Amino acid sequence: MSSGPPESGPPESGPPAAVLARVVRAASRAPSAENCQPWTFRWDGRRLQILHDAQRARKGQDRAFHDSLLSLGCLLVAFEVAAAAEGLALVVDLQLDEPDHVCWAELRFRTGPGRGAELAVALARRCTDRRPFRGGSPDHPVFGTIRAEAERLPRVGLATLGPPSGRLLSFFQEAEGLVWSHEPTWVDVMRWLRVSQREVEESRDGASWRCMGFDLPELPGLSRLRSPRTRALLARAGAPRLAAAWHAHQLRSAGALVLVTVREPGRAALVDAGRLMMLAWLHLTEADHGVQPHSQQSFFLHEAAVGTLPADLGPPWRARYAAGLEQVSSAFALGPGELPVMLLRTGISDSPPDWRWTLRRSLPELLSRG
Repeated sequence: MSSGPPESGPPESGPPAAVLARVVRAASRAPSAENCQPWTFRWDGRRLQILHDAQRARKGQDRAFHDSLLSLGCLLVAFEVAAAAEGLALVVDLQLDEPDHVCWAELRFRTGPGRGAELAVALARRCTDRRPFRGGSPDHPVFGTIRAEAERLPRVGLATLGPPSGRLLSFFQEAEGLVWSHEPTWVDVMRWLRVSQREVEESRDGASWRCMGFDLPELPGLSRLRSPRTRALLARAGAPRLAAAWHAHQLRSAGALVLVTVREPGRAALVDAGRLMMLAWLHLTEADHGVQPHSQQSFFLHEAAVGTLPADLGPPWRARYAAGLEQVSSAFALGPGELPVMLLRTGISDSPPDWRWTLRRSLPELLSRG
């Protein structure tokens, strides 16, 4: 599946309301950082506008709209797949020039075969799977399919690697520990943690406490995790060491690591990186592979590469990410000027239980008309 618009076919006045509703519901299953869903949609009868919600997107990882642009790329692929499943092709007009412009894209629908209908089932099944996997191999045919998708997007690249070991594994373990020592990162993550089933159902966003990779019962007092004071207490009690060991176990269980990169600066390249990330995720899901994005490590690696690490990040962490950037670039054999954007852990996995799928906001909240 490629991601460009079709070359021919007259623009339509728009699909029937019921069809549009199904497309929007399906596309809204696209991933976003912490499942913050930083978007709403406006339909005027002919065009569907994707409106960026900066307040929902607000977090350290969204400096210069980094996470939002990746999410937009994922969302565009989801719309293509959802439209194709309804017998529609999609025309996308990106509007990224104005830094604070609310409308980031306009979509139009054409009657006729779209691209990606075969991935509609994978779109419905896709989720973040933090469980240990059952191995696999970067030689699996699905990775050839993903590389073919990457070749259609010249601004971005894709590299694969087997389960990490040695210094590379150590870096990923250390990077996972940032959340325990950098309070703004902890606050960002905990803002979207839903600690009870009531919270899950009322908010229909964020990530349930049950999606962290192991099945925990609903426990009283979990809401205290949102406090920076709790973070400090857990850190002193040895939680970072336990988290690092669990992270290493996750990584060793993988069949492969998939690294999405950009080959040029700019917003359009980050959107294309999101497109490729989503295409990879859908193809892997179709091949019965679980997928976990490692967004925290990826984000700070990219920040280290472009020189925009947070001002409050101390020298030890800056040195750690500089060394990690060299290790990742070498291990994945990145070309000159090629920068990491998103790392995915993947491997053979059983279908997750239903409660692992994060909820999405309701259609009336997402879609307006006029």
